[in-house]
Amino acid sequence: MKQVISLLTTLMFLLVSFSACTSTDEALPVTDWDLRAIGYYENWDKELSDKGYKIGIVDIASKAISDDGCTEVTHTDLLKAIVTRLTAICEVEVIELSEENNTTDELIRAIEMLIDRGHKVINVSLGTSEAFEFSDELNEKIINNDVFVICSAGNTSVGLMYPALCKNTYSVLPCDIYKRTNKNLEGVEKCSYTMPGLHVQLFDNYFSGSSISAVYFSVICAAFCAAHPNLERDAIINNIQNSCVLNDGNSYGIIQIDSLFKN
Repeated sequence: MKQVISLLTTLMFLLVSFSACTSTDEALPVTDWDLRAIGYYENWDKELSDKGYKIGIVDIASKAISDDGCTEVTHTDLLKAIVTRLTAICEVEVIELSEENNTTDELIRAIEMLIDRGHKVINVSLGTSEAFEFSDELNEKIINNDVFVICSAGNTSVGLMYPALCKNTYSVLPCDIYKRTNKNLEGVEKCSYTMPGLHVQLFDNYFSGSSISAVYFSVICAAFCAAHPNLERDAIINNIQNSCVLNDGNSYGIIQIDSLFKN
């Protein structure tokens, strides 16, 4: 009898777990929870295939380890894999900083270089707990060129990191399959966005980190900029915020592709 009760309890747990992961979109398997979370639909960016779009990435030459510790890839390849997961159209230009040259001055120079090369969306998936601000020259370039600098919030359990806390940047929090974040943001005045980033399937394994979540935002933002080339930065971000769901005091919510591009 005890074995029967134990088996029934296990089955009930499995059913509850599966129902939490199941989507009405039968085209997407359970492992694609991240795509469902952002309202992904097939060929969502097909209208941009004739002109394409691009993002610039500032990254650090380091390794990314899967959640189980069994798979190791370069951090840059991990970020590129997120782009590929979302689209085959977006072009990526990477400026990779070495561990020795990973300074705020080098970061600022890398962002300026990408702006000079015409990038409207720049993804920064690295950070530090040491406070700093962008130079006046960089802030001026960001504003005058309607540039989006999208930054990972950092993987610490408390607060945001820099440059996610810098002026003229957009901070992105990672969430899990239940759309929960792993951050204590008490006392943080800056509001972030939330995107998938905890236990996401890539390279036949699972990876976590706010670096992942930032790239989701960057790709969607770049596509929307390309689809609406005459919109200014404030108008673009207003449209993005209006597409978000599950917003709270610390986050504008999770961006929805279907809402953003179908309307």
